[in-house]
Amino acid sequence: EEAVIRGIRASSRLFFEPEATKSIVTTSKPAFGGATALAIDSADPYGDFRRSMEEMVLSRGGGRGEDDWGWLEEMLGWYLRANGKKTHGLIVGAFVDLLVGLSA
Repeated sequence: EEAVIRGIRASSRLFFEPEATKSIVTTSKPAFGGATALAIDSADPYGDFRRSMEEMVLSRGGGRGEDDWGWLEEMLGWYLRANGKKTHGLIVGAFVDLLVGLSA
């Protein structure tokens, strides 16, 4: 998992400008895809990010089509922009876990 996360972090495919925040999700940014963003403290931020991303993908139809890859990248970028750098590893890990689950 760590090698995959390091590879994604080094990838030139991820374009985003992260902003500092102390919360898992911030309400100061518009939510992605019509979702409602909530500022929360979490005992399991990885699990919360994973569940949140999965709910968004399922509400869009499952993320299985080729045209969904662009949308998935946009979703990942939004999560990274909306949250602090300390959570980026958790977000990318949850995203990779979601992709593996979708491909199974």
